[in-house]
Amino acid sequence: MRNGSDCKSVSFVQGLLQEGAAAVRGNLEQWFLDQHAAGEQPESIKQAVAFVAGLPLYIEHGRYLFVHAGIRPGIALAAQQQVDLLSIREEFWNCPSRYEWIVVFGHTPTYRMGIAPGDIWAEADRIGIDTGAKHGVRLTLLDLTHHKSYSCSTETKGVYTDFRTADWSSGASKSRVIACAKSGQWLFYVGNQPATARHTGQHLAAS
Repeated sequence: MRNGSDCKSVSFVQGLLQEGAAAVRGNLEQWFLDQHAAGEQPESIKQAVAFVAGLPLYIEHGRYLFVHAGIRPGIALAAQQQVDLLSIREEFWNCPSRYEWIVVFGHTPTYRMGIAPGDIWAEADRIGIDTGAKHGVRLTLLDLTHHKSYSCSTETKGVYTDFRTADWSSGASKSRVIACAKSGQWLFYVGNQPATARHTGQHLAAS
């Protein structure tokens, strides 16, 4: 959310959830809630606030844990602080501790983690998928079932162009580009099972 009065992004996410996607709250969503915590608001803002306030801070799905920023090492999941779930950085991803889930997270652009701009960051139990969309690098969707990523440029002059498909694997820090398209439309669906369900469908994550 870039603008406290622009609810278009909220409506877009609501539509995705109606089609079976799942979403977690991030630091900008929390900022939105904090900005509109008090006072009279237009009805459109009230509805957006109610929706954002209902977003979970994390989602457990099988062996995966989806969270905006990460988790504090050594702290039980139920005891994690909201500030860490929304804003922790190197204390999480650069910690030698191992986690009981594969933690899929964003918040820290992967190029700040020693990875080439636009690549995902992958370890055995952590996958960083923020490939710098907000910073004019790339917007990435990850297929966790087939170990593929789909991305496009967010550079100002070429926003939503330079579409790429790449292979990746946990423990490998760099993805290999296997296909590239200059234009096209990307439609992403997660499926209609709840996050607590066990199933063999595709797991998709985007940041």
